[in-house]
Amino acid sequence: NYKGCQSVENFISENVSKDFNIDEYQPVPVNVKDDVALILYSSGTTGLPKGVMLTHLNINTVHAVQVDGRYSLDVNPCIAFHPFCHTAGLSLTIRTVLFGSYVLVMVKFDPHVYLRTIRDYRIESLQLVPAVAQFLAQTNLLEKYDMSSVTSVMCASAPLLKHTEEELRKRFKVPIVKQRYGMTETTIGFMGHSVSGEYPLGSIGSVFPSVSVKIVDIQTGEALGPFETGEICCRTPMVMKGYINNPRATQEMIDVDGWLHTGDVGYYDSCYRFFLVDRIKDLIKCKGLQAQI
Repeated sequence: NYKGCQSVENFISENVSKDFNIDEYQPVPVNVKDDVALILYSSGTTGLPKGVMLTHLNINTVHAVQVDGRYSLDVNPCIAFHPFCHTAGLSLTIRTVLFGSYVLVMVKFDPHVYLRTIRDYRIESLQLVPAVAQFLAQTNLLEKYDMSSVTSVMCASAPLLKHTEEELRKRFKVPIVKQRYGMTETTIGFMGHSVSGEYPLGSIGSVFPSVSVKIVDIQTGEALGPFETGEICCRTPMVMKGYINNPRATQEMIDVDGWLHTGDVGYYDSCYRFFLVDRIKDLIKCKGLQAQI
């Protein structure tokens, strides 16, 4: 009954073949490990955008982690300004609906509309990317809108600058700005802040369930210990099936033992909290998307 929307019944009736007979319908068998559910595009670590094949197992694993009480995000209405072709926008929307809440969709990010929506709908949890986080940390517009409903702030898609995180904490009066780290090739984040964990400024969190992570020497591939800087590698059921029609790029990304090489450089401390420090390849992140330089 909302303007611009149609009911599920109308959508089905307009898009299903007239020859369809529900009594004869048989569900199509799905191999969750091998059958591709989604193809999303990412620039990856090198070259032009590549089609990332995500299986049903990839997606199921992600949402199994997201309902884990240790890592679950707040189950509240959220504002989606991320494009749905991006893993962050798609996953955020699916997760929110699965948890029985609703999504307020913005056609494009508009500062006044965004802040007015937070105020009018009493939004409690903000799901940000660094560009929007930086805007919120600097803008004077917050003085014009009531932000008292906000109790949680989360940022993903790229590392958050420490001074931006500090300013967001002050402005929204939250104890911590939660961070998550991942990429399209891992379906979405595979590490982040737990609900009860304590994290220093700049930490991207700890490893999620069902995920193995190691830091390796960039030259030798040798696994490194705490506070030693190297490439972040992960192995998990969240790792993509591969790049569509690009086996060479797939082999460069995922080694023979199933470890995905992120191209990001980082380290972990004595409490297994991880930190990003650099990239092996020079990339610019713009609004959650990558551009190589």
